[in-house]
Amino acid sequence: MPSCPSILNNAKQQFTPPLPKTKLLIYNTGMANFVDSEKIKTIAYLGKAGSFTEIAKDYFCEKYKLNAYQMPFRTIKEIIAYVEDDKDAVGIIPVENAKEGIIRETNDNLINASSVKVLSETILPANNCLLSKNSEIY
Repeated sequence: MPSCPSILNNAKQQFTPPLPKTKLLIYNTGMANFVDSEKIKTIAYLGKAGSFTEIAKDYFCEKYKLNAYQMPFRTIKEIIAYVEDDKDAVGIIPVENAKEGIIRETNDNLINASSVKVLSETILPANNCLLSKNSEIY
């Protein structure tokens, strides 16, 4: 029976690179000047703690020196509506992911949003790991 390290090494050799997850930073066109990050009061993002969108939020906060209240939302539509209604908010939404490809909810809602524009995008590698308490892998 092969050992666990040899199974893992074999899996690494057959592993293809991770598919990207693309995220967008959106803002309200009523915002006079996005460069002034002190005017940003809220950062809306999709998902729970530890989600890929939260990772993108952290990236954009560092890139644009954002230090605002961070608010998770349950749907993309809620994020876009929130950013449309609040000129002091920005949002982070997914555009594509490894499971579904292009996320239609994002495209459909951005098309219908009249006062929201895309400021920036980032591509995150989708690295997932399989963990087990069992020492034997079959």
